Amino acid sequence: MAADARADEALDVAKGATAGTVQADKLRVSTLMWHAARAAPHRYGSKVEAVVGKTGVSAISVRIRAFTPVMREDGSVFAREILPDGSFLDHEG
Repeated sequence: MAADARADEALDVAKGATAGTVQADKLRVSTLMWHAARAAPHRYGSKVEAVVGKTGVSAISVRIRAFTPVMREDGSVFAREILPDGSFLDHEG
């Protein structure tokens, strides 16, 4: 399939990039992936499509969470989640 060949070529270009060729290689990879996405949007496209199963459409849910590092008196660090209401939830391990 042409889309797979273009995606494989994009990977080869990315693997072979050097400091001197990175800008040109970035453009080549982008162009190759654009063509791959047009040939096979379900595989290489940038949009997430709903998955249709036997019972209907499955939704994709994304939840963005905010964390901040907190240092204890002993110098160890743990993650503190900042909840949407402004309160905190400590994730100590």
